[in-house]
Amino acid sequence: MTTMATTADEEMAIVQWLHLPWASNRKIYVPEEVNEELRRKITIERFWALVHQNPGLVRLSFPNLGAMNDLSKDYIFQSLTSLKHLRDLDLSLTLLNPRTILTSLPNLHRLQIYNLDGLLTTPLQEQFPGLHSLGLRTYVPISQVLKVLDHLPYLENLWIKVSVQDW
Repeated sequence: MTTMATTADEEMAIVQWLHLPWASNRKIYVPEEVNEELRRKITIERFWALVHQNPGLVRLSFPNLGAMNDLSKDYIFQSLTSLKHLRDLDLSLTLLNPRTILTSLPNLHRLQIYNLDGLLTTPLQEQFPGLHSLGLRTYVPISQVLKVLDHLPYLENLWIKVSVQDW
């Protein structure tokens, strides 16, 4: 019985450690029960804690967890724009707007994204000369991809994959 209390106390300490609003929900804590949702959210929070502790990151690849999309896009975006040296970004499983990312991260040389929706919703006016590599997992017509490519004058590498396993 004492062992269970210690385990529950340890788990409660973990819950109290959480500081992201979406992860700090105490309703997900159930004593004496393995809670995969809590573990997944703790993993995401630790990921972001490491990102914030390392503002000099040059390459960032998001964990393959759908929970990443549970976070607000504003939180993710603000966190990314604080990384002034970021040159390589893998957003393949997030739903962030690629136009906003490219505009806000001018040092970005390599971007891997799920789709082009953010670049296709309105006609592009701006050029993105810093981007040299673009990886897509998309189902848009090739004519739309070609319109985007017109705004990437220094693009050296383009790859389009059908499934995430192909990355």
